[in-house]
Amino acid sequence: MGPRKLLDLTTILAIVGLVLAGCGGDDKKSGPKKSSTPPSPSPSAQPSYDAAKVREALLKPGEIGKGLREVQVSLLPLQDKQIPICSLGGAKVDGEPRITIRQFTDRKSSTSRTNYSQLVAHYDDSAAASQAFAKVKTKATACPAKKRVNAKRIPGKRVVLFSHDDTWKTSGDSVEGWTHLRGFERQLYSASQTTENVLFFVYDYAVRGNVLVTTVYWERTKPSKSGEPVAARAMEILTKQLRKIG
Repeated sequence: MGPRKLLDLTTILAIVGLVLAGCGGDDKKSGPKKSSTPPSPSPSAQPSYDAAKVREALLKPGEIGKGLREVQVSLLPLQDKQIPICSLGGAKVDGEPRITIRQFTDRKSSTSRTNYSQLVAHYDDSAAASQAFAKVKTKATACPAKKRVNAKRIPGKRVVLFSHDDTWKTSGDSVEGWTHLRGFERQLYSASQTTENVLFFVYDYAVRGNVLVTTVYWERTKPSKSGEPVAARAMEILTKQLRKIG
């Protein structure tokens, strides 16, 4: 592929912040170990968060990462007010919560290496939030471990999705008292398109009390790089956010 087409790919990855990802993966170097039975929220001692205070506790760009700034949401599921699930497909937000959606990037020119987005759903009670989390968990853990994604154009969107191979795995634990599920995705593109032909996506879903937090953190890098540092950076941001909400 010539220089002009290479520019088209990096520009699309940067501006749109979206590449359709398949789901899959048992790459030992690229993320947390798979867990088939992530934990469910405990019904006891669940806090009730005030919506205004939750919004105030959302991380500022400088708290997320150096050089990041808030931009218009371009991740397709978030544009449709859906929760991102593997392959950057979307799952309808369960119930009728108050929703806050944000996206950040380090883009200063036509290319971007680091991106971060949030969907925060504030429910009236913890039972509704727990139910929403359970539905997300069901969908995320059902994603295939490996998938080939063919190139296509999204109808009605100015988005071209390039063909690539994906891997996907999930793990569950507790972070700062929040019940947490993580999806880790590695997207491999043709080396003829760009030397940085790997995208690592980290999907985090966390619930506590009446709040469900969904975040997606992704970086573009060379295929020789491990995904572990990306997963670690995503966990650092997630921990900081959940600790700040309380």
